[in-house]
Amino acid sequence: MSSGNFDPAPSAYLDRVWNPIATVIGGLMFGYGMALSGNCGYGALARLGGGDIWSFLIVIVMGLSAYFVMLGPLAETRVWLFPVETNSSSPQGFTQLLNQIFDAPSYFIGLIFGCPILIWGLSNNAMINSPKMIFWGAVVGIAIFSGWWGIYWISEIGFSAEPIETHSFAAPIGDTIFYSMTASGNSLSFSVGSVLGVVIGAFLGSFPKGQFRWEAC
Repeated sequence: MSSGNFDPAPSAYLDRVWNPIATVIGGLMFGYGMALSGNCGYGALARLGGGDIWSFLIVIVMGLSAYFVMLGPLAETRVWLFPVETNSSSPQGFTQLLNQIFDAPSYFIGLIFGCPILIWGLSNNAMINSPKMIFWGAVVGIAIFSGWWGIYWISEIGFSAEPIETHSFAAPIGDTIFYSMTASGNSLSFSVGSVLGVVIGAFLGSFPKGQFRWEAC
């Protein structure tokens, strides 16, 4: 963003006017559901790649529920309860908000938030003594960054509009289920590739180590 190689404004994450009530209620429901199921969407996909059938059930229910609320029978109720305003006059992100208040460049704001988190993470002895954990943590960070940059690059040079997104694991699970049923009349998307990539990556990571095992519900 600071170098001018990425414009966050077209992203759906920053284009919608922030609704604090929807965020709090949705966050509470999502967090409580994660606690009951024992997994978030990403965790369920990763465990599914390791052979956990219970996680497969979580993934199916989560994906169907996402579509049920976004585009299905509860879509109108959701919009009525929590109206969605798009085309915000300014990107709706913490970086942009603080930039307006303090007139600080985005990389500086990123460092202010990122450095304490990095120091806190590296203060853990288990992390410091595990270069492999640090390496794969960095790989995850690069994967998120490359998702943002890659999709933006495609949207700029591609022949059709492409939603700017990176890895997330709620609606994309629904997209994957939908694509699996309508592949001949539907196009592959970043979100579908991301979901399948996590499952395949988890399998490739667990199988050679002898950690893959089928687990029934």
